[in-house]
Amino acid sequence: MVFNESLFAARHVRKVSTYQVQGFDSPGYGKLGYVDGSRVHLAQAVRRPAPLPLGEMLPQVAIVPAYLDASSTMIDAAISGGAEGLVIEGLGRGHVPPSWLDAIGRAAQVGIPVLVVSSCYQGPVHPSYEFPGSLASLEERGVIAATDLSARKARLALAVMLSIEATEDVSTRMKQAYVA
Repeated sequence: MVFNESLFAARHVRKVSTYQVQGFDSPGYGKLGYVDGSRVHLAQAVRRPAPLPLGEMLPQVAIVPAYLDASSTMIDAAISGGAEGLVIEGLGRGHVPPSWLDAIGRAAQVGIPVLVVSSCYQGPVHPSYEFPGSLASLEERGVIAATDLSARKARLALAVMLSIEATEDVSTRMKQAYVA
């Protein structure tokens, strides 16, 4: 993405200000380069994963934010509202309230792919800890840890994959494309 004479990798760029000219940045990654008049300077190489094929229609994929004492009814509501996939915007390294584990397990059991990302601007999700609600406990229930993607980007990636592939294939593809 090019904005305000700065070049950013689409995978890492985020809107960081609602009003400043420097409204976009890539926290933790930096700019790829810059544009100065007619000169384009690249300071970093771009990693280009294989493009994803796109089906006829994108299915509904819901983003559910985790926060202290958040109710698991948000997960059930997303599913009953027609979501064919879920992206959990987890805390820190990819944690959720322990009370969410049953609802997440039910979603996975009926074939709804569930991804977890971090709400933090920097750092990947990782099963560094083991406690009820940790990424390790989520992965035991079939949740896919999507490394280095924001919730919105993970939502789009999952929707594109679900538009062309069976649910069981999505887990494999997500792990190949977005898991370190």
